[in-house]
Amino acid sequence: MSLTDQLQKGLVHGPTSRKFDLQIWLNLINDYSSTDDVDVIALGALFANALEEVRRALGFVTDERVAAAQKRRALVGLVNRDCLLSEIIFDEAARLGLEPGDTVPLDPQAGFKITLGGGAFTPDEIAQSLVDTLDKLLRMPSVKPSSEPSLSADIDWNTAARDLNVAIAYVSIESAWMDIVWNAFRITSRRPMTLARTIAIS
Repeated sequence: MSLTDQLQKGLVHGPTSRKFDLQIWLNLINDYSSTDDVDVIALGALFANALEEVRRALGFVTDERVAAAQKRRALVGLVNRDCLLSEIIFDEAARLGLEPGDTVPLDPQAGFKITLGGGAFTPDEIAQSLVDTLDKLLRMPSVKPSSEPSLSADIDWNTAARDLNVAIAYVSIESAWMDIVWNAFRITSRRPMTLARTIAIS
């Protein structure tokens, strides 16, 4: 059974699992010899390091002076704000693209995309990305509800917003790992790093 099969069955814990252990993962090189398995082991180590770097970059989420309940409210508020801002930006951009005399569609954002750093996205795609990121942050131990007394602390909104952006990178890395495990994606270029399907899926 290949390493990918083992990962899909949950018999081996990859870098996105809380049970992941880097040393155990690296020792898998003694059990798998195929080129693809070795590539997956190398990719797993690379992704584990990337995810750890993202975790280290979090500041607001890991701040022990701020109660978990405060963190949750702040993060939900930021996501709501960003979703609202994206709707306003898309609406204005779509309307600006209309020619004089054009009929304004009922939904001026329909089929409209804005180009950002990672590509072109619709409002729904941006909102879904924010919700996925929020879900990831709310699952972190330092943000989960606690029975301990809530502490009152001033919220550093700049740090909280930065954490939200950092977590988007975390979710993107996790999604890329899922493509490696389930969709046969492998690195096809290192500069810039590019993942693409290299094995046919039956």
